[in-house]
Amino acid sequence: MFVDGLGHRPETTNGTVNSDVLEHFIPGFRRTTTVERILKSAWPS
Repeated sequence: MFVDGLGHRPETTNGTVNSDVLEHFIPGFRRTTTVERILKSAWPS
């Protein structure tokens, strides 16, 4: 159910248990970690 409902938009699951499920079942999908989001943000250091 998770993959059927969210598989077409996996990036919307970041920060939830759903991202773990999709990363396991969708080949090639890799979730973005919170640290990666912060490091890639436009916020000043």
